[in-house]
Amino acid sequence: MMHYLGLCVRVFVLLALAAFTASFVLSNDQMVVLRLFPLPFEVDAPVYALTAILLIAGLAVGMGMGSLYSTGKILRLRRDLRLQSERVQAMQQEITALELERETHLHYPSARTPAPLNGFLPTEVVGR
Repeated sequence: MMHYLGLCVRVFVLLALAAFTASFVLSNDQMVVLRLFPLPFEVDAPVYALTAILLIAGLAVGMGMGSLYSTGKILRLRRDLRLQSERVQAMQQEITALELERETHLHYPSARTPAPLNGFLPTEVVGR
């Protein structure tokens, strides 16, 4: 529900911005001189063209910043995934080793710790 509401708000804002831009373009058709101070260049362009250029430049900068942020987030997530993967592999190896040890103790009783004999371990009886 919240996702749908957020989408509706974005669409509304986009449509309002488009209507404002269309109104601006239609009402400002006069020419503007754009001078680049240290350079001897002058550009005569309609106001709406300069506005469109600035809008596109702003969008490009925003997309670039968003891409940098997303790239950083993706790299962090990949690092975390690699670390978790290494932990899982280490745990699987430990499980395999423990299962092997358990199987060894089940199949070879002499490998097990001897049970007490009349309260004494066999080594204590022999040592007497």
